Amino acid sequence: MIDINHKLLLSIIVVSAFLIHVSVAEFQIKRFEYKYSFKGPNLITPKGLIPFWSFSGDAIPSKEQLRLVPSIRSKRGVVWTKNAFSSKSWEVQVNFRITGRGRVGADGLALWFTEKPGNVGSVFGSEDKWKGLGIFFDSFDNDGQHNNPYIMAVVNDGTKSFDHASDGSSQAIGGCMRDYRNRPFPIKTIIRYEKSTLSLLINNGLSDEDNDLEVCFKVDNVDIAPNGYFGASAATGGLADDHDIISFLTWSLRTQAEAPKAADVVEGDKSKKQYTEFSEEFEKRREKYKKEHPEKFTDEEDSMQGHVERSFMQLLAANHEIGSRITTLQKKFDGFSEIMKGSSGANQGNALQSVSQMQKDLVTDVKNLRTTIDNINNKVGSKNGGQGGEAIDNLQSVMQEVAAIKLMLENKSQQGGDCPTVSCVGMFGMSVLMLLQLFLVIGYNAYRQRQEASAKKFF
Repeated sequence: MIDINHKLLLSIIVVSAFLIHVSVAEFQIKRFEYKYSFKGPNLITPKGLIPFWSFSGDAIPSKEQLRLVPSIRSKRGVVWTKNAFSSKSWEVQVNFRITGRGRVGADGLALWFTEKPGNVGSVFGSEDKWKGLGIFFDSFDNDGQHNNPYIMAVVNDGTKSFDHASDGSSQAIGGCMRDYRNRPFPIKTIIRYEKSTLSLLINNGLSDEDNDLEVCFKVDNVDIAPNGYFGASAATGGLADDHDIISFLTWSLRTQAEAPKAADVVEGDKSKKQYTEFSEEFEKRREKYKKEHPEKFTDEEDSMQGHVERSFMQLLAANHEIGSRITTLQKKFDGFSEIMKGSSGANQGNALQSVSQMQKDLVTDVKNLRTTIDNINNKVGSKNGGQGGEAIDNLQSVMQEVAAIKLMLENKSQQGGDCPTVSCVGMFGMSVLMLLQLFLVIGYNAYRQRQEASAKKFF
């Protein structure tokens, strides 16, 4: 019985691990693709162009929207991406508005994903016999079936002409009736293609709620080749409507397994390659300039960076040593009151002498640190036109404050008695901490000024 339960538990664990692996592999990554999108309020550049898109025909772009065709008879306008879209799965959200004076409008609007960009033509403003997907918003009832406005999806292999007489009803793979003309709010539609499934959601334009969407159609086993171009077009006929695209937003859909092949990884590798090439070219130009102008390069300048780095390391080492001394001195002060209370006169004298010696050692270390900073400043200042004088003035001011603190502590130790718990230790610790921070800032500024001055020599 125990063996059976053990095998059952093992089977559950294996199945669970497999399901977790599958779920992680199928985890979807949705990435916004700005090169295949546009929207207001800064839809166009100062030159009147749409970045990464091209338009033609009667299309009129503005800062807020793209008017594919105005409400004038027999007009056609198109807009297409300049670059092909490589992702196998994608989602497009288009906000548009179709308005006209009459109860019936014409002709309609189309959204495209095709093998190549189309020219101005007869199918809702774009050319016929396209290869790929077309989503048509057909406003005019050509076949007299009273089923317009109508939304439909048509997939073409590049050999068939659109059937205008039947409004494409014999070629549509899915569709629905929706009245999208003259709505108080823009029409929002979402077209999604994933795992050979094509779906379209649309709102009624009576509100601006993001979740006010209805399913128009969902079709399985739809074969749409990747590496296509997104586009939009519109046309007017005997009747005319304004056809405006307010926004065209595109997302790529990838699984976790496909993520390493994403475009951002490719772009990252490209950036690294460009950086390497730039670094190599910079070194070549530097060596060439050095050969042509040897008088501007001396051994002292070439080795200056090494001197500064060594001096900076000495500064850090001195700072570490002072920190250790401060820690020891702090411990002495923490127990100083207890020693003074419970010790005889001889022990009190020894304690005072120990603390006094620690103070002298600390002051000596501070002086050594100041000497190190002076040496670094002299090296850096001689190369940077004497910069660093202000830092030395500040350092001298701080050293005077430290000397005053030292004198106060010596007076306290000579007077004897209990050390005040707050004022003695707190002020000393705070002053030393501020001193250390100032030393680090001065050293870092001197090092950075040297680095910037060295970099400017080659440009």
